[in-house]
Amino acid sequence: MDIKHTLKNKTFRKRVIVSFAIAFFLVIADYWIQNITFPLFDDENLLAWVDQLLGTNKEYFDENDVTYINLGKDKELITITDDWGDTIGNDVITDRNTILRFLKLAENSGYSCIFLDVRFEKGYNSPNDSALFEQLRKMPRLILPAHREGEESEFIDSSLRAKMAYADYRSTIFSGFSRYEYLQDNQQSVALRMWSILENRNIIKTWYGYSCGHCKPCYNLCYIPLPEYLHLSTENEDPENPSMEHIRYPYAGSMILNPQRIPEKDVIDNLLKNKIVVLGDFDNDLHDSYIGEVPGPVLSVAAYKYLSAGRNKVDWIYVSFLFVLFFICSYFILARRHISKLFKEGSFLRFLLSFVSIGILFFFLKVFLYKFFLISMIMILPTVIFHILGNLDNYRTFFSYFKKGFAYSKDKLLNRFHKDKKQLSNDK
Repeated sequence: MDIKHTLKNKTFRKRVIVSFAIAFFLVIADYWIQNITFPLFDDENLLAWVDQLLGTNKEYFDENDVTYINLGKDKELITITDDWGDTIGNDVITDRNTILRFLKLAENSGYSCIFLDVRFEKGYNSPNDSALFEQLRKMPRLILPAHREGEESEFIDSSLRAKMAYADYRSTIFSGFSRYEYLQDNQQSVALRMWSILENRNIIKTWYGYSCGHCKPCYNLCYIPLPEYLHLSTENEDPENPSMEHIRYPYAGSMILNPQRIPEKDVIDNLLKNKIVVLGDFDNDLHDSYIGEVPGPVLSVAAYKYLSAGRNKVDWIYVSFLFVLFFICSYFILARRHISKLFKEGSFLRFLLSFVSIGILFFFLKVFLYKFFLISMIMILPTVIFHILGNLDNYRTFFSYFKKGFAYSKDKLLNRFHKDKKQLSNDK
């Protein structure tokens, strides 16, 4: 009796230790996978479905302190030159004079931050470039876009590089916008630069991952929940005849800089003072996302709002919940018991859970966490690990049969070889 009791205790301790190790590994792996630069597992299809059918609370996205200025219709025709200064044709670019006029208006308006999402590529020169770049140098809290493919090295004026931040986002090869990386190649993104300017906060890379300062771990690559209305150009019921107050992305030249339409004082007091001002082409710079096409500059604002709300911080309550969940799943699988055994025999819940596999359990858990907490759980790794763990006996049986089959085939080949060798000797 004592021997059986001792063996039972040893088995129990082994299961607890192994379950603890598996749970710890999966929690750490979940954090690392979430921060992989190019996401391996895309949540777009599932979470978009949750958004459409169940809806989610996106209170973190408050645009009351944001002003969008649309440069989509403000264009000028220029002559393009190559690296040797030779003319190679004409092209249309964003009107530099319109940007200059707006920046002069905004200079003393008390704005919080300006993100000018306009390319200033080498070879695409305008007569107004010198005056515009001089104005840009004078503007504090100004952000210009950079891109990974090397556009920064071909910027017209290298003295403005200090104001540049990455405007890229992350996606898989099968999707559009789904995740935003705040620290890119150890350089700030546009959203992170906004956070740094407005709240004096930053993300730094550490030995364990990423930190928001004071050794507080955080996520650097985040799935950004987008409100449905971001892909709309108007917010009223009659998009064919929108009034000024309902236009989401008002045009710079014809509206904002038109004193007959909006007095200059109203522009400063209502649209610029204490505002995050975002200028860009909201008509043509569109990116695929799970809610439809969204203007590129808006994606950076959404990422900043997510960051400002503290949604990228590691939630220790969530981490503890994951650890306990993984521990319980590991223990029950190692003990060859189903999780339904936790409930009273004959109860409806026990009957219902008897049909639930680990994959289904994690699927509904993922939907629940995203619906109520906007947490995107990576469920594929624990599902695969627990599936392998739960089928070890089957794998052992398979490999034993494989081994036996291999041994049988080997013996058969050897016998055939010796038989042929003997036959050959006899023939000689």
